[in-house]
Amino acid sequence: MNPQYFIYILTMVLLGSSAQLLFRKGALSLNLSNLGFSLSGLFSLILQILHNVWLMIGIFLFVTCFFLYIFILSKIQLNIVYPIFVSAVMVVIPILSWMLFKEPFSLNQFLGLLLILSGIFFMFLK
Repeated sequence: MNPQYFIYILTMVLLGSSAQLLFRKGALSLNLSNLGFSLSGLFSLILQILHNVWLMIGIFLFVTCFFLYIFILSKIQLNIVYPIFVSAVMVVIPILSWMLFKEPFSLNQFLGLLLILSGIFFMFLK
């Protein structure tokens, strides 16, 4: 694989992971207790999202990641790009969630991440 594409995939992983972390931070500050399953509840939720800077930045990063993903798919096989992207995000998110949000991180999760990393390594060997 062209080294330039590796940089694109890494950028996509960083954008996607950052977006997910910002979604988490923004979601923690939403007031969902009074929302019902109704049109007015949906409207209220949309307004909360639009006024939440963390969620808006997360949406921007997510959309940017989407466009980069489309570009990468025009250059590299889907069966290579997608597993690497998803696996790398699955490694980054638990570690950063543990560091930033103090979410629990178990030995089993750590071992699972090592297995995922070995899978990413073998994908690049092609």
